[in-house]
Amino acid sequence: MRKTILTLCVATISTSATMTPIASAMNIEEHNLTNSNIVTIEENLKELDYASMISSAQFPYLVEKLKAYMQSNPNSSDEEINNYFKNLIIENYDANLVALDSEISNYSYDYANSLPILASRLGYNEKKVFNSNPAKGALVLSNAQAAIEMTSQHWKNTNSYHNDNGDAFRHTLWNAYNANDCGVSYAKQFADAHEKDSPNPYLENQMDLFNNALGRKIGSKSYSGNSSQVSYAIRQAVLKAIKNGEGRRFVGSDIGTKNTLQKTNSNGIK
Repeated sequence: MRKTILTLCVATISTSATMTPIASAMNIEEHNLTNSNIVTIEENLKELDYASMISSAQFPYLVEKLKAYMQSNPNSSDEEINNYFKNLIIENYDANLVALDSEISNYSYDYANSLPILASRLGYNEKKVFNSNPAKGALVLSNAQAAIEMTSQHWKNTNSYHNDNGDAFRHTLWNAYNANDCGVSYAKQFADAHEKDSPNPYLENQMDLFNNALGRKIGSKSYSGNSSQVSYAIRQAVLKAIKNGEGRRFVGSDIGTKNTLQKTNSNGIK
């Protein structure tokens, strides 16, 4: 059963153009809340674990609503966008759906070899970054899913997309999308948190960090057009960079397995 905002001890009201999370599922006056009560609850809201309130079943809907809001309100500030999304999470929180995620083994996967796509399965450091701005965090997870899908579309699965050109492409594209959608700073915070929560051997870690930085450099450039056109332009820029040797890998059918980072190329591309 869906949890109400009252159950969560929070709700939403509209204050001018900005939606701000505050106390009570109904009218504040009906619950005789004082200003100090409201301040206390607002402080508690800042500590909410928003990541753990999002189920995999609801995530696509939440992201769709978030993107629609951003498109309809292009002049909204980061704070307004974030408050809107926090309210959306609270309003749609379903404890049963969240609990279901932990019971389904199909959602278990090797984070070290993939990217974070489930809010409820984030590591400690990833969750801290996510909760600092859930709206941007949701876009990061959505971009991770897109990067994984684009990797299988453009690269052959010759080494499980692990430490090869496909792996380099995946990390680079993820960070490029994140830098474009969330800014370089947040994109770096999340990518670094992911590496901390999914520790790899030294060379793998250095490869990921290198390709993550390359992606943020590509994503920070200016791209014109609508969202689909920008996404396509970024993807093509990342493909070009990987094929031209700007990324790093150390595995491939053309090089075997090396003990130092090697330049990427088009080996394994479809």
